Amino acid sequence: MRIRMMAVALAFGLGAGTLATSAPAPAHAATATPIIFGLTDHWKPDIVADDSQLGIHSGIVGLFTKWQTDKTHRDTVVRWFQWVRDRGGAPMLDLVPPTTVTDAQIAGGNQDAYLRAWADAMRGWGHPILLRLFPEMNTRAHSYAPGNRGQTAAQFRSAWRHVVTVFRSRGATNVKWVWNPYRFFTGEISYRAIWPGPAYVNWVALDGYNFVDSTHPFRWPYTLFADSVSRIRNIAAVKPLMIAEIGCRQVPRKADWIKAVPPAMRRLGAKAVVWFNEKGAINWRLDSSGASLTAARTITHSADMTYAGRWSPARIDQLVTTGS
Repeated sequence: MRIRMMAVALAFGLGAGTLATSAPAPAHAATATPIIFGLTDHWKPDIVADDSQLGIHSGIVGLFTKWQTDKTHRDTVVRWFQWVRDRGGAPMLDLVPPTTVTDAQIAGGNQDAYLRAWADAMRGWGHPILLRLFPEMNTRAHSYAPGNRGQTAAQFRSAWRHVVTVFRSRGATNVKWVWNPYRFFTGEISYRAIWPGPAYVNWVALDGYNFVDSTHPFRWPYTLFADSVSRIRNIAAVKPLMIAEIGCRQVPRKADWIKAVPPAMRRLGAKAVVWFNEKGAINWRLDSSGASLTAARTITHSADMTYAGRWSPARIDQLVTTGS
């Protein structure tokens, strides 16, 4: 859902169904370890207000930004990293190229000056960072997606590997790479075609939303993601899994949907789940009704979930770094 967040990123630069049981169970089994809960919202005051509503500090906090920026912006992002850590959590950055730049240009070094600058800034901060590179690349909606402007899957894979190689060459080994398509849908680019290889990925992730509109039936959380996780496990059997964006529009069963998230994450084998806590054309927020907010408080404080404070920064660092 990162397209609808680009205006936020630019502003920041300045300062009906029932629970299905027929879906195939993913091959990757869950463990008894709690699932870490996180949030994405506009900026610091929003996260503070969101966390206050839930009575937690989010274990992962997401932010959207572009990579073609100046030092002032990068320094602001590094201060945001520290702000997240001071609250006990781990930062997750969605970093994307300019829409005019192609995958072939990225792979050829056209953007290396910006990439080196970001790598140096992240290495200098020194703590683990989740970096969602080229998210939702299977949708064809983004400038870097294969099929957009005639770009190929091979060019995409080369661009991904090049970015990772630049960061590693600068010593930014604290950056953990999150390969993050949107959930499977008819007509998408296949996951296998855009998989850059296990050496270039630390985490696999999925985005998915319960739209409930004329083209999207109501789907419970497990049903929403199960097929996609099975497909990912066919190419990445052991990489830790995150649901990096999740949301449900305000529908009569939203509170029940929220309550279904922890058992769904267990069945999927997810180590982390990050709620997209935004209101735009669709209200994805956990406080879209009193019942929804109560359900969110219930799940975040349950034994199935954890967050900053329940886990120390060192424990969260361990999860980000190793996936366990």
